[in-house]
Amino acid sequence: MATLLSPSAILPSPPPPAPIRNPNSNPSKKDTAEYTYLVPDSWKERLVSKVEKGTNGTDSEFYNPRKKSEKEYLTFLFGFRALAPMDAVLSNLALSDVELQDLIAGAEDGVKSKEAKDGNGQVYYEYEIDGVGAHSLIKVT
Repeated sequence: MATLLSPSAILPSPPPPAPIRNPNSNPSKKDTAEYTYLVPDSWKERLVSKVEKGTNGTDSEFYNPRKKSEKEYLTFLFGFRALAPMDAVLSNLALSDVELQDLIAGAEDGVKSKEAKDGNGQVYYEYEIDGVGAHSLIKVT
C-alpha cells in the first residue's frame, strides 16, 4: 500500500511500460521506478535517509523551495495487503509521524474523511485536516 501525504491532490500512479532500451545504456531513475507521481516542476526532491525509510516508511519527498512547509511525500507501508478501516489507517500513519499527530490533535474542525474510487476502480481514502496554521490532504491507496 502506498500513501501520499500532500497539500495537493495527487495520487501515485503506476509507471509507464518499460521502454525497449539499448543494453549498453544506463536506465534512468524514472525507467526503474516502482511507481511515479507528479509534482510541480519548480519543486525540489529531498533525499530521504535510510533511517527515515526504516522508521516511518518515507520513500520519497518533494518540497516547494519558495515555501518549505509545502511538501508531498510518499510512504510505503509494508505488510498491508488491503486497506484497514478508514479510522484505523489514519491512526496507524500518525504513529510514526509526530507532525501528523500534532496536526490531528490540533484540528479545529476535526478530520474530514471519505472513501473514493479512481477511474480504474482503485479504492482510496482521503483525509483532510485543518489545524492551527497548517492544512494537510492525505490520500491512501
